[in-house]
Amino acid sequence: MKHLKFLAVICLAAGTSFAVSSCNSAEEKKADEKPADSSLVKAPDPMAAKPVYLSVMMHKVSNFSKWLKGYEAGDSLRLSHGVHNFVLARGVQDTNMVMVAVKVDDTARASQFMALPDLKAAMQKAGVIGAPTISMLDVQMQDTTTNTSSIRLMVTHKVKDWAAWKGVFDGNQAERTNAGLSDRLLAYHVGDNHAVTIVFLVSDMKKAEDFTKSPGLKARMEAGGVDGPPGLFYYTIAKKY
Repeated sequence: MKHLKFLAVICLAAGTSFAVSSCNSAEEKKADEKPADSSLVKAPDPMAAKPVYLSVMMHKVSNFSKWLKGYEAGDSLRLSHGVHNFVLARGVQDTNMVMVAVKVDDTARASQFMALPDLKAAMQKAGVIGAPTISMLDVQMQDTTTNTSSIRLMVTHKVKDWAAWKGVFDGNQAERTNAGLSDRLLAYHVGDNHAVTIVFLVSDMKKAEDFTKSPGLKARMEAGGVDGPPGLFYYTIAKKY
């Protein structure tokens, strides 16, 4: 309203009826304008979203409770390198086998953090046994919907060609569902899409184990170009952040 009054003052100062009528016409035209059709506004490109990176570390501990205290004592050091707590898990067969999944802002900074001598010393003090295995993952799919099962299966393997393997994998979803497996995460190593990591939600351990040992699955993996035997890790969620 203040803007329209300002325009009227300018028109009167001009001293001509033509200018006044022009201003009035402009006001009428503005009043008659319809809002833009929101359906014509281009939606943001989903592929332009910031990529999701996870670092997954696996190692054995002498005592989980002791290790957990030592792990959480290092929160400030992790945050200073853009590393954020995400999920802690324990193996089903061996509960002292621990998996740590953290969200990563920048893979280079996260790699520097993983190589810190202070981190190695802190892990030894917390009771980590042996050298950990660390994977930096470029996440292609992640389902974080709620569920009633805390059991997961992580599968790792090499593939000859990502696109060829992905086509076979996608075509096998119905069989995975029948085996009590729900796709939870799909990723490959940062800079290497031949190293694949898959996480499944497990609703029936017996069905899942039978499925992973079935000749049919072995044949489909070979057809998809899986190179060598897969790594299987059944685990339960110990803590979410």
